[in-house]
Amino acid sequence: MRLLRLLAAPLVWCWDNLNIHLAPELADFAAENKEWLRVYRMPAYAPDLNPADLGFSVGSGLTALAALSAPLALHASVILVALPLWIVTRTQAPRALVPVLLVANTVLVVLFQVTASRGAETVPGAARLGRGAGLWLAAGCLLVAMTGRLSSAPAALISLSIILFTLAELQQASSAWGLAHGLAPANAQAEYFGTFNLYSVTQSVAGPALLVGAFDWAGSWGWVLIAIVALLAAVLLPAAAAAAEHAASNVDMVQAGQAVVETET
Repeated sequence: MRLLRLLAAPLVWCWDNLNIHLAPELADFAAENKEWLRVYRMPAYAPDLNPADLGFSVGSGLTALAALSAPLALHASVILVALPLWIVTRTQAPRALVPVLLVANTVLVVLFQVTASRGAETVPGAARLGRGAGLWLAAGCLLVAMTGRLSSAPAALISLSIILFTLAELQQASSAWGLAHGLAPANAQAEYFGTFNLYSVTQSVAGPALLVGAFDWAGSWGWVLIAIVALLAAVLLPAAAAAAEHAASNVDMVQAGQAVVETET
């Protein structure tokens, strides 16, 4: 009461949810003195206002995006390992087609990489590109699966598939850069870029063995399985990106509020 007389203003009581603070006597005291006591109940759990929890949320979201981007990045193992082996061992296409396809892929990437990256400036745009990459990758895998059962025109279908795989490569690479740059906090970009780049490392290490094992074990159905995995990743990626962006925006809001408080104090 002495403090109340000195301040000549209502007192503010920030009331948390500790067990002993929930006693009925405290609630009665707050109700009896509401004319000079302002009570603000604190939430039991508020991750949107906790920088530590927010940082964990953003990191978890980026890790989830890396996990979804790994199957979308299988285009690299398909173009460099799985498709050449498939052409040589499972189709009647001429072996000379393999270097032609690799050169075609390189030329297409050089010519259209800038055009294909449009829209990756924002997180939603980058997520849409990632979804498109999954669709192109799945379509290419289904085309290749058909070549194992057709005795005619396998070269034509494989040539068309390399175009689809190249589209997947262009859009997935743009998507990855857009997501990493759009979600990484300004004060921890190196850490977040390194975490997100695990998708590429995972694909490079496990991709060739998984792809070759899939079509060696299941033949053409192995390519169908790869297409299904790519489609699932493509469907889930936009929602995961939206959740990660929401967590990142909360981090920015809290950091801005902390900066204002530090400035005023």
